[in-house]
Amino acid sequence: RDSVAELTQLVQRGILDHVLYFVMAITEIYSRFGATPEERDEILAAIRSVWDGSHLQPRIEALGRMIDTDLARDDRARAMSMVEEIEGLIAGNRWQPEMKVGMLATAAAKRFRCGDEEGAREALAGALGLFGDEREGIVNMFRVRALLPLAEAYAEIGNTQSADDVYRVALTEALENPNERPRIDNLVQIVRSIVERGHRPSKGRRTQVQQVGDLVRASYAAKSR
Repeated sequence: RDSVAELTQLVQRGILDHVLYFVMAITEIYSRFGATPEERDEILAAIRSVWDGSHLQPRIEALGRMIDTDLARDDRARAMSMVEEIEGLIAGNRWQPEMKVGMLATAAAKRFRCGDEEGAREALAGALGLFGDEREGIVNMFRVRALLPLAEAYAEIGNTQSADDVYRVALTEALENPNERPRIDNLVQIVRSIVERGHRPSKGRRTQVQQVGDLVRASYAAKSR
C-alpha cells in the first residue's frame, strides 16, 4: 500500500515520464502482490484514485498488463472488465487513426484470450474497416504501424489467412514511402512481427518479402552511387 501511495504522487505531478514509470511499477506490484482478488481490488482502487485525467495511453498500457496478469491467474471475468474499460477509453477519446486501429486490434486480441471469440472477430473486422476508411489520412510511413497489430491479432486468434492478408497489405504500404530509410524500417518491423508472433507466412508472402527487400536494396544502392 505504501509503495502504491508513493507512486501515485508521481502521477499527480502530471509528467509523462513519471506516468510511464508509474505504469511499469504499478503493474509489477499488481503482478507480484495481487495474489488474491481482494489484494488486486485494493491495488486497483489505489490506481483509479489518481489516474483519472492523466495520460490515456499509459492507462491503456497498464490495463493491458494487468489483463495479462489476470488471465495468467485464470480470472477471466476481471480481465474482461478491463478489456471493456480499454475499449471505452478508445471509443470515448480522439486518437490519431493509426493509433486507434492498433489499439483496437490489441484489445480485440485480449478479448479473444478472455474467451469472447465472436466479439474479438467482430472487433478486428471493425478495426480493419477503420483502416480502410482512414487510410488516405494516415501518413504513409505510419500505415504499417497501424497494420501490424491487426496482423498480429489475427495470428493470435488463429486466423492465419487474414493475418497473411494484412501482412500483404503492410508490405505493399511499405513501398509507398519514397524514402529508403522508412521503407527499410517498415520492412524490418514486418519481418520481426512475423517471426516474433510465430506466423508461418504463405509462399506468396515469403516471395513478397523477398521482392520488397530486393527493391529496397536496389533503390538504396542506386542512390548511393
